[in-house]
Amino acid sequence: MALAVFADGEDFGEALTNILPSLSPTAHAIVSGIGMFRDAELGVMVEGEYLRKTFAEPMEVLALSGSVNPSDNPQFHIHAVLGGHDFRAVGGHFFRATVHNTLELVLLDTGIRARRVQSAGKLMVLRLN
Repeated sequence: MALAVFADGEDFGEALTNILPSLSPTAHAIVSGIGMFRDAELGVMVEGEYLRKTFAEPMEVLALSGSVNPSDNPQFHIHAVLGGHDFRAVGGHFFRATVHNTLELVLLDTGIRARRVQSAGKLMVLRLN
């Protein structure tokens, strides 16, 4: 298991990519992610394409789930649920975000080798080796 703490102003995707060399090359599951994001870009799949929206305001990270695979490309697939100051929640496929205040991430090493492959459509699916 690994714990990573990200600081205010860090690009979460870049910072996560930067810690990957310190992890084993097998797939990792995101167990927990708590903290805040701002300028978060999320997406939902609509007819084979992502509809994207950016949320500029600081939002609580209510849930992060997904897989992180240091030896693959793309190296992570993450979904996020974020809560605003008006108590509304938004969620979807994570594209990018800036850490606001802090973010704590817990990763569990599955010990499984996996890689993403192109499916019959446009989706990249996880294939276990």
